[in-house]
Amino acid sequence: MLPYNKELFEQFVESFDYEFIEKLHAVDVSLDGSTFYYDSGDVSGDLDSMRVQVLSHVQVLEEVKPKRILEIGTHKAQYCYLAKKVLPEVKIVTFGTDAPSQTCVDMVNEYYGEDFIDFHCGDSVEVLTEYNTDEQFDLAWVDGGHSYDVASSDLANCARLGIKTILLDDTRTYPDRVGRAMIDFNHKYGYNLVSTSDDCRGIAWLEKIEEETNENS
Repeated sequence: MLPYNKELFEQFVESFDYEFIEKLHAVDVSLDGSTFYYDSGDVSGDLDSMRVQVLSHVQVLEEVKPKRILEIGTHKAQYCYLAKKVLPEVKIVTFGTDAPSQTCVDMVNEYYGEDFIDFHCGDSVEVLTEYNTDEQFDLAWVDGGHSYDVASSDLANCARLGIKTILLDDTRTYPDRVGRAMIDFNHKYGYNLVSTSDDCRGIAWLEKIEEETNENS
């Protein structure tokens, strides 16, 4: 990702509402890691364990400044909370398999006083594949199913929707599944790996390779 910016990280660490984040974490959704928690255990206050993941998101959001984000893997809507903290005007369409995620989405919308999150519940291989929109997404955050087939489907749908900037989580956690899906996707759809976050999960930053135009044609 971008070089570590301690001042930027400390600025956002101080602005986080940890009491609210813990309320999101307490909602009964599947046991899994999330934006502010490495796993289902209580690691609130362990800034080192969350530093790389959170700062990676903050820095990419600051760099790309997306107005509309596609999220795959709603979980406890902590990414939605973070994105809105960085970009007050952002809109997010999010897909998740857990019905209780709707509670988290409602909590975040209420927290900010705006229905900026649109939640779709169901298997992304089916629900996202059937999804179409005339509005352009500026960024995709992909942290859904971790099998090769699901990750491949999620990435292919990002390309189908014309999303040029994609962040893909867990390329190091599941190198033979998510990591391999990323490599195959890049080759097939013409994306480039810009960088990977320096943590054990590995957020990969992908960018669509712009086709060169022939001025003589």
